[in-house]
Amino acid sequence: MKVSYWTTDATTRGRWRATRGRDEARRGRLTCGARVVLFAAAALVLAMTSGDRRATADVLYSVDGPARIMGRVISAAEGAVTVELASAPVDGVAEPEADTSPALKTYRLDSIRAIEFGEVPPVDALHGHVDFDDVDQPAGQAGIWMLTLRSGEQLQADVVAATSDVWKVRLAGGPSEQPTELTLPVSAMASAWRARRPAGAANTDVEAPKPGEHALIVLDKSTEAPVRVAGVWEGLEDGAARFSFRGAVRSVALDRVAGVVFHAVDGGGFGDRVYVVAELLQGARISGELLSVNADGISLQMSWGRTIVLPRDSVRRLDIRNGRIESLAAMSPDDVEQTPYFGRLIPYAINRALDGGAMRFAAEDDPLAAGVAMHSRSRLHYDTAGRFERFRCRVGFLWPAGQHGQADIRVLGDGTPLFEWTNAAGGDGQRDVDVSIEGVKRLTLEVDFGEGRDVGDHVVFALPELVRAAR
Repeated sequence: MKVSYWTTDATTRGRWRATRGRDEARRGRLTCGARVVLFAAAALVLAMTSGDRRATADVLYSVDGPARIMGRVISAAEGAVTVELASAPVDGVAEPEADTSPALKTYRLDSIRAIEFGEVPPVDALHGHVDFDDVDQPAGQAGIWMLTLRSGEQLQADVVAATSDVWKVRLAGGPSEQPTELTLPVSAMASAWRARRPAGAANTDVEAPKPGEHALIVLDKSTEAPVRVAGVWEGLEDGAARFSFRGAVRSVALDRVAGVVFHAVDGGGFGDRVYVVAELLQGARISGELLSVNADGISLQMSWGRTIVLPRDSVRRLDIRNGRIESLAAMSPDDVEQTPYFGRLIPYAINRALDGGAMRFAAEDDPLAAGVAMHSRSRLHYDTAGRFERFRCRVGFLWPAGQHGQADIRVLGDGTPLFEWTNAAGGDGQRDVDVSIEGVKRLTLEVDFGEGRDVGDHVVFALPELVRAAR
């Protein structure tokens, strides 16, 4: 197993469109007219959000269809959320668990796929995103670090303090300007990299440390080449990283430190319990069991047992995990069949296009958040063990590589076709797949050669979801 360094390009995720416009204007890439439009739009947002900043209702997305529940989430407890409805639920929404008043409904958390909070932040509230071109980190300061947790979250945070056991970090807050403070146990961390690494330490792969060891990446004093040092992390102190190495605790100045990789620890996680992944305005994602929601904050219990409260106006969205939805893109196929065409083989890809870029159906589309990209002729087999009720996705050809493709596209359950699109072409748009897989033990995605053989057969099964039966 290898751990790759972060690149600062990843920090651009989660920026609001207004921020991108602001940055481009600052760099002189917008025309004068575009700047006028931008600032007029910003003024309008600020005017709309002064005083009561709520411009729209919260939106709950139901598992049982594309229907949305509009209202305001006022509380959460015991695996359910209570919503003050803005209007009557639309068709297709799961029946509420209880009717506590004419305006209040309570829904099981596992019947919801996601919750988007309706607060619209002022444009200037986008300070939560850290642009490393604008960050000044004087020597001797811990500064901004890029943290990867074992649960998969990736955070950019200001490191307040770090010991051998815990890291105390601060994430930028939302419009309330309340920073979110976290105490992360080292056992929950996979790696930590300085946002401003020494130039010689970029794009280096690091072997994962052995059990009981950590790996500190430093620059050699004479050659300035990155060096992996095996030892034990002791913390940060007086502008230096402290590290046990060859029987002694040594201090390494931060201007020579690239990062640290921690050894794997067994256990942790949420098991089969329902939990949420909170996406903050500045792009960070934090997972935990949802304990409560109120006007001021959202309380989560982390996988290591600690409870944190996120300011409500710093949270853009909650994605529910271990509910009735499981993403096929998060699963690994247990069998792969790929047939080369005259020796040419293009492997399948998860959550990216076959050429490594973003997945889109059209040039003007936003990138797809999840998907399984495949080329003809290939089959991916998934062990579903009869645990799911339905399979849903949208299938089509990727832009631009698939615009001239022709292929036969199928979804099979235990070898029986459940969905079939023969002679599909890149200009035919997309098709929605929603098929019953009740009792199916093996689900198969297939892209077969079409009339054009393998030319342009870049197909994606977008947002593929396995749906469990209601509990």
